[in-house]
Amino acid sequence: MKYFWMAVLFLLLGTSNVFSQDASGEVPFPKNLTVVLPKDGTVTMDWIAAPLSAEEIGKTVMRDVVFRIDQNNNVWLGYNQKYLANLGDGLNFSLGQPVRDFVFLDDGALCIVTETSLGFIPPIDNNGTLAQEKGIPVFPFQPLCSLPLKQCGIVSNNRGSVYIYGYDPAMNAYAVYELLYEGNKAYHKGEKNLKGWGKVFLSSDKISAVAAVGGEVYVAAGRRVFKIVSGQKEPVLVLVHPREAVTGLAAVPDGSIVYATGSGAGLIKSKMVMEFLKYPSVRIAQQKNDLLVFLPDNLGVLKLTNMDKFITRK
Repeated sequence: MKYFWMAVLFLLLGTSNVFSQDASGEVPFPKNLTVVLPKDGTVTMDWIAAPLSAEEIGKTVMRDVVFRIDQNNNVWLGYNQKYLANLGDGLNFSLGQPVRDFVFLDDGALCIVTETSLGFIPPIDNNGTLAQEKGIPVFPFQPLCSLPLKQCGIVSNNRGSVYIYGYDPAMNAYAVYELLYEGNKAYHKGEKNLKGWGKVFLSSDKISAVAAVGGEVYVAAGRRVFKIVSGQKEPVLVLVHPREAVTGLAAVPDGSIVYATGSGAGLIKSKMVMEFLKYPSVRIAQQKNDLLVFLPDNLGVLKLTNMDKFITRK
């Protein structure tokens, strides 16, 4: 099978709107940000967190930022490998130990990956007093199970459980594992019996992202993106980026996939590939048909709606 790289100008020339600096109305675009959208207006764009100025950024103490969205469309940031913050209601707390990654399941459950464990925050006694760390409350952490991988990332499998990805010391390679429960029962804050970890994918290249949609799993390793289809023995190669490593993935319900690189973001749909956003080191997250794009150097969050309408065939 041949894989074709289709440049955005080839796909959208004459039928697109291009937004760049000073083209966004009340919130000026950061320098070097360019977004290309369909001209018919089916995909719209809005800020849900305005970019901070250089002066404001200079006052922040965030590093190693993890960008996530919960089931109520609140933006969450993990930072300094210890703290979690909900930008929607201003909640900010620590777990008192390093946090590698976290994810929200379909039922709203928050799963957290530390250096060695997968776990969650147990119910907190409202009458109790939480410890404080530099004025930030320290929430308890309840381990659920140990991790078979090092330096783990985590994503929902959209079936009540999770995938983790990272370095597998037993295989001297990078891998994706799924957390399994007895009788294929869904995870519910530790109330189901664990069956263990099942290996899903193995790679010699570092795995940077995983996304699940329907019964398919997408894995980014180096410059390549693979699709793992249930019932098929071998993964399908869906993208080889010609220049850069793929750093992020987000799944759209219609089956298309958004990917991020060091210079922007693109879309894979129906064997077509196009880049629609240019900006360094963006992070992406999907909430139904909306794509949220996080700009780590200014903490701005851009929302693109109706991503399932981005490429349509008449």
